[in-house]
Amino acid sequence: MNTKELREKRAALVAEMRKISDKAGAEKRAFSAEEQSAWDKYNAEVDALAKTIDAGERQAKLDAELAAPAHPPPANGEHPGQRSEPPGTFAQALRAYARGQEIPANCRTFARLAADAEHGRVLEIPLLNSDGLRALKRDIAVGTSNAPVTNVFVADLERALLAFGSVRQVARVLRTADGRQIKYPFINDTGNSGALLAEATTIGSSVDPTFGATTLDAYKYSSKPILYTPELVEDSVYDIETELVNDLVERLARGMNAANTTADGSSKPNGIVTASSLGVTAAATGTVTADELLELQHSVDPAYRPAAGWMLNDTTLLALRKLKDGNGVYLWQAGLVANVPDRLCGQPGYVNQQMASMSAGTKPIIYGDFGKYLIRDVGGLRLRRLTERYADTDQLALIAFMRMDSDLRDAGTHPVKHLIMHA
Repeated sequence: MNTKELREKRAALVAEMRKISDKAGAEKRAFSAEEQSAWDKYNAEVDALAKTIDAGERQAKLDAELAAPAHPPPANGEHPGQRSEPPGTFAQALRAYARGQEIPANCRTFARLAADAEHGRVLEIPLLNSDGLRALKRDIAVGTSNAPVTNVFVADLERALLAFGSVRQVARVLRTADGRQIKYPFINDTGNSGALLAEATTIGSSVDPTFGATTLDAYKYSSKPILYTPELVEDSVYDIETELVNDLVERLARGMNAANTTADGSSKPNGIVTASSLGVTAAATGTVTADELLELQHSVDPAYRPAAGWMLNDTTLLALRKLKDGNGVYLWQAGLVANVPDRLCGQPGYVNQQMASMSAGTKPIIYGDFGKYLIRDVGGLRLRRLTERYADTDQLALIAFMRMDSDLRDAGTHPVKHLIMHA
């Protein structure tokens, strides 16, 4: 099925779920055991389809970006610096690297990176997800000579980072070549207004806005090593080396998403939940009402709301799927158009499994303009092969490192707010 058909199937399942909810609501009773079982079954299918749709749309988006040339090709159809490396050269190079062998000469791009880094023991893979690298991906697709990795791995790396990086999906991502501290400025002039002047009247004294800056450092994250034996890579019938690297990337992405969500900013990133401001305190310890969600939405200044969205984990979303507003309209609406996420109270909702669940004193839901949250990536993803450390057991290890920081750019008007449960 294509994504359109999958969305239509998902919409039909959502309609069945709502029939069950509507019937129980009209009769002012809880679900029967049979209704609860049916509702849970439909809900699981809806979630499964959502993951399939999301993966398909991300792949289509990446394919479209990679297929679009950065510049129109010359009349002769050749692109300057076009590479002749066949598909699979990245896997070939990585296989040699993981085994501690010399990287084949036909993998020119990867070999150059290896030669520049401690005699081939460290490889640096460019990070993605910034405007400046969109052109890089296009160049890779058409085969420029300075492209550092093949387009296949570029797409795989981005998918891995995004799959475990719900905050990264919606934040503004900056990339810097080095890790020197940077200050991202902001200005707040919301307290000042223009004034009516009578004829020949002085303009009076100046009133300055408030200036400030969000400071971003560079904290190092490790994937922790994955050990493997020479026999594993020599005897494997499939590309075990690429699988190992993907696992390392997923570990990093999972750990950094946790930091981008709830880290406290003390010698580490400042998570988006930590950096958010109080919007609403729920009356209960384990449930929220439709009115409280609307209050949270309207606690954010209208200037931020056009670009705003919601973030919560899947358990919280499950609880909210049954809520209606005062007109009997469900607050949660399944996205029916490609690349359009599900909506809560009319605005996009993003599932982040690092968000807390609803219990006493937790902050399970945030709302606001997530584009005001900054993630700073430094350099590239560094892949290191450990050869001596585990030599007594004839094992090797691969480990990945990445430097990152993040914080909310808040000029004092609080673009992101949270709902906190009653303590």
